[in-house]
Amino acid sequence: MEKLSRALSAAMLILFMLLFGLGLLLGVCRPHHLSYPTAFVGGIVLLGLFVLWQRRHGKAPSLWQKLGERRSLALLLALCFLLNLAWVLSFRLEPTVDFATFWSTARALAGEDVAMLKEYVALFPHILGYSAFLSLFLRLFGSGPLVAPVLNVCLTTLSGYSLFRLMRRWRGLDAAAFVLLLWALFPSKLLYNTMVLSEPWYTCLLLGFLCLVSELEARPFSPAAAAILGVLAGFLLRLVNAARPIAAVPILALLIWLLLLRTERGLEARRRWAGFVALLLAVYLATGPLWTGFARRVLEEEPAPVPGYSLYVGMNMDSMGSYSEEDMALLSHYRYDFPDSSAVKAQQQMLAEARARFHDPDTRLAPLFFVKLRTFLGNDEGGAYYSLAGLSGRAYSLLALYSNVWYYALGLLALWGASVLLHSGERRCLLLAPLYVIGLTLAQLLVEVAARYHYSIIPMLLLLAGFACTGQTEEAMRS
Repeated sequence: MEKLSRALSAAMLILFMLLFGLGLLLGVCRPHHLSYPTAFVGGIVLLGLFVLWQRRHGKAPSLWQKLGERRSLALLLALCFLLNLAWVLSFRLEPTVDFATFWSTARALAGEDVAMLKEYVALFPHILGYSAFLSLFLRLFGSGPLVAPVLNVCLTTLSGYSLFRLMRRWRGLDAAAFVLLLWALFPSKLLYNTMVLSEPWYTCLLLGFLCLVSELEARPFSPAAAAILGVLAGFLLRLVNAARPIAAVPILALLIWLLLLRTERGLEARRRWAGFVALLLAVYLATGPLWTGFARRVLEEEPAPVPGYSLYVGMNMDSMGSYSEEDMALLSHYRYDFPDSSAVKAQQQMLAEARARFHDPDTRLAPLFFVKLRTFLGNDEGGAYYSLAGLSGRAYSLLALYSNVWYYALGLLALWGASVLLHSGERRCLLLAPLYVIGLTLAQLLVEVAARYHYSIIPMLLLLAGFACTGQTEEAMRS
């Protein structure tokens, strides 16, 4: 079993490197769009500077070691909060399209006299998940234009704290500080913070879930205490799924790691993990009907349980799996043009259309999947794109290029970190990070794709990139 576990862990890491590396390569290799290879060269330059810095300062005590863990964490969290706050205070955006729907739904839930697009939200009930969370803060602070951006800054800072704690345990103080510093400065995340969107919320929840798993792995909890952690984990994943229906990805990643990749096989460990998983699944499944009941009361109809429209768009050869006006028009036809129409029926009809499109001889899956992989992982200019209304043409081009330089540098660092894990035979729960990237990427190849949807992958790449940091990590690696 030990040899099989080691082989499967290595195979998973190789799959991650091939899949993510191919996504980067497809994004860079665009001869008619020179900004992408230019940004990749910039990423290589950043990586080279990082290597030179490590070689020059790798053996000397770092600034973080001199400051100590608490002061380093406080300093970096303050930097993360203040830098992102400065941006959202200086750059304002009016919510449009999907962001406007989130905003109007949250305001209606907060009790304001604002029309909620109930028939539309019932088609996409994940809109309600983030909007319900945001509405809690609108009730407290009103519906000023800065409430959502400042909330995003707070969530970003909390995510930074989780990244630091995870990396401190897995790799040491230098790597933890390095990862939190990169997260604080990462440009696309900073740009997204000005918008009304769910990504900062569910990404923060996912990192909280990782922290719970890491705690259980690191400490000898009793089965009862492990079960309590399972309850918390199940609740976090239900909140994730309410905001974005992707909770199946971390659940499957956890099961794969526990059953196939983990090394600890003692009786006490099995009891802890069994209790944790049992309560996680019980809470996650039990809260599903509760959430659906809440949505039903708010929307005054049954929310659609199946994303038929997203699957239909995902098979569109004309738009190559991205948003299509024609596909939205077809969904609107099924939703609004029949006397007995409902969100459930409309999405079921779109699911039937998706099956037909999948079996259509004109649907060529191989080229479709390659283009969707490029769209999903090939660049990180989404933050600049959605900020376009507030930017000049030159500012947009520079921000898009700058975002891609950072993204490509991070991607190379993540591949480097994955190779370190591969050679060290790593099998701790940090393997959930590459498992999540693989799972979300494969799922995205089936449904509607957009570059923004890889937001939650950025922290996973940062966790892997931390293993490219060669500071004093021996103690962390032994733990």
